Amino acid sequence: MAPISPSSAPDARPRDLEEPLDDYRPVSGFAVAGLLLGLGSVVALIHPVLWVVPLCGVAATWYALRQIAIGSPPLLGRKAALIGLTLSLIFGLSGPLVNWAHRRALRAQALEVAAEWFTAWRENRPDYAIRLSQRSTTKAGRDRSPLAESDSRDRLLGSLRKDVHEQPADLLLKLGKQAHVRFFQNESIWWDDANEGVRDLYVVTVGQGSDAVSFFVRLGLLRSQDRATGEWQWQITKHEFVTFPDAQLLDALE
Repeated sequence: MAPISPSSAPDARPRDLEEPLDDYRPVSGFAVAGLLLGLGSVVALIHPVLWVVPLCGVAATWYALRQIAIGSPPLLGRKAALIGLTLSLIFGLSGPLVNWAHRRALRAQALEVAAEWFTAWRENRPDYAIRLSQRSTTKAGRDRSPLAESDSRDRLLGSLRKDVHEQPADLLLKLGKQAHVRFFQNESIWWDDANEGVRDLYVVTVGQGSDAVSFFVRLGLLRSQDRATGEWQWQITKHEFVTFPDAQLLDALE
């Protein structure tokens, strides 16, 4: 048998593996991260703390696009980065807008409930006002007399006497329609998994002109959702005088 010369021996490696890998382009890790952050940016609609997710998505995709533009060797992932950037911007802008709309609706409802509470005292309907303070109720539930419910008459009357002789309810009941109430400012809005709350300041004025006397009342209002019906329920959880108003509040009365 004739020996096989090295020149005639078949190549041990395929020809295509001998060619330089000039066409290989790695994928940008920041582009992938930006796409994932963009997809996860939907959580920005849940709570303001989660607005950081779309912000991180914008930062990651911006860096990925810059890296892809000037990278050597060229990187893949521009389309993924653009998708991630678009999603991050959409949800990043939607989060604050949804939050603003939610807070606005919450404040509007709180103003309506507070108006019911003040009006009940001014019109000598303490049972309606007490209903708002006892527990969370819907508007339809408050229209029903608490004395017709399952609680005993003595217990409800005792609660009524107790609340009427607490400030500022007692004073509002005595002043009646002489008291003029106006909203002054919102102090805080909060919410958790089950409840939402609003704390507002109101100015109550008696008299006119130089004889007018005004004082501040702070109301705390709690909103929850009835799991059975899905209806929103409200409760007045706090009503108190602002006994030591700061200079800004006093200036507002002048």
